[in-house]
Amino acid sequence: MTRYSPYSEGTGLKLGRPGPGIEARDFTGRAWELLELLNEAGALTSGPAARVLETNRRKVASAFETLRLSGMARYADVFTPRSSFRLWFPAASRPPREAGEACRLAALAMLFAAARREVVGFAWQILRNGKTGVMARMDFRDPDGRDLRWIVDAPRSGEVPAALADLYIVPGENDAALVPPGKVYITDEVLLEILETGEELGSRLREKTLDAAVESG
Repeated sequence: MTRYSPYSEGTGLKLGRPGPGIEARDFTGRAWELLELLNEAGALTSGPAARVLETNRRKVASAFETLRLSGMARYADVFTPRSSFRLWFPAASRPPREAGEACRLAALAMLFAAARREVVGFAWQILRNGKTGVMARMDFRDPDGRDLRWIVDAPRSGEVPAALADLYIVPGENDAALVPPGKVYITDEVLLEILETGEELGSRLREKTLDAAVESG
């Protein structure tokens, strides 16, 4: 059964109010850990954050609110044809320009969470380019010790993938038709399953594989 991606297409965006910058009453170690993760990822939704921190969404939501009150994180409510979601980002960074960019960031956040705990030598950086939109740079090390760098594109429904990317995140299999031949791709549907089940990322990529960058169990 095909699973609907909540990040396939954005129709609207509303920025949340900045926090007052007060000292939160419950600024625990979990909040600090989440802040470090948010700065590393560039943007997160609650699911990927919960996956990396090995906790539940309720605790993540509480920690995000602590960061908001402290003036260290902000959020945007993003609206899609069927639902809405909340995207968090560091207060010092630029908010998403529009709903489509927020959906790209949410898709990239899923890959970030799936890869961070598995890939050897993992490093991540959000890239903003006016021509190609928001993408990411993912560094990792293969079994031969070579340091590799992949550009990750996350075109949403109706968008044309950037030819320079090495890995693509597309909403569903129907959207994979535009992925350049010979390139690697994964769908939102699969990433959502990985976040829920803890399945390894490498075995679910198409065309090429990340197995070389993933530690064997």
